[in-house]
Amino acid sequence: MADLSGLIRFRKHQLDEKQKFLAMLYVEADRLLQEKEVVLGDIEREKNAFEDPEFVAFTAISSFGHFLKASKKKIQDIEQRERTLDTRIQIAMNDMREGFADFKKVEITHKRRLEAARKKFTERENKVFEEIALNIFRNK
Repeated sequence: MADLSGLIRFRKHQLDEKQKFLAMLYVEADRLLQEKEVVLGDIEREKNAFEDPEFVAFTAISSFGHFLKASKKKIQDIEQRERTLDTRIQIAMNDMREGFADFKKVEITHKRRLEAARKKFTERENKVFEEIALNIFRNK
């Protein structure tokens, strides 16, 4: 039986790397959410500026339409990147699940092999002790 401790360490390292990658994807998702909130906040501030009774500049009103259109485009781009990122997160999660399952299989196999070896050793030890005990009994 081969020693699986090296393989276990390797699988654990792979699993840790997959967890780090998944965490990086979640950080990216959080950054996209913040970016979207900034754009929505900008739109809200501009809208509130137009509702101010002191504000009546016609050129600013016409440029607000361009600003709003550009902001909607930014939001659509962010939402597209979020959908792509969600797909990447799902793939990474599935990969991590498979990696964890492989890790556990190797770990369980290693544990069973150790238990079988320990049982075999204990049986041999018991036979030796029984033989020693029988020899002592015969000598008396």
